[in-house]
Amino acid sequence: MGVLEGKAALVTGGSRGIGAAIVRRLAADGAVVTFTYASSDAAAADVVTQVKAAGGRAIAVQADQADLSGIDELFALAAEPTGTLDIFVCNAAQALVKPIADVTVEDYDQLFATNVKGPYFAIQRAGQARCPTAAGSSHCRR
Repeated sequence: MGVLEGKAALVTGGSRGIGAAIVRRLAADGAVVTFTYASSDAAAADVVTQVKAAGGRAIAVQADQADLSGIDELFALAAEPTGTLDIFVCNAAQALVKPIADVTVEDYDQLFATNVKGPYFAIQRAGQARCPTAAGSSHCRR
């Protein structure tokens, strides 16, 4: 039995690199891991396959961190296996690989939405999942 047995985790950007390693480790420690990915169905499926082969549980969800419209649904899905969300890792990010002179307002808005606005409101939502009581509660510090 792993140290995270019975826990549910949500990892954004979990299909590659550091995010995939985080997914694999959380699952190896017993957590049921829901993770998001932006575009590579194959990379996400590969992480799920690796986790299952090692005896863990993982669920891949295609989601754009910049699009806040599905955030409540994502957090609800991640909490489904155990009834609560215990771990949230905000790992997704976007890099803009072009000279600064070529960056458009649209490029900047997308970069900001993915790397700042999306994580900010995801962290806010994670806090609400962990502490749904009103602000000022004696057992919940905001």
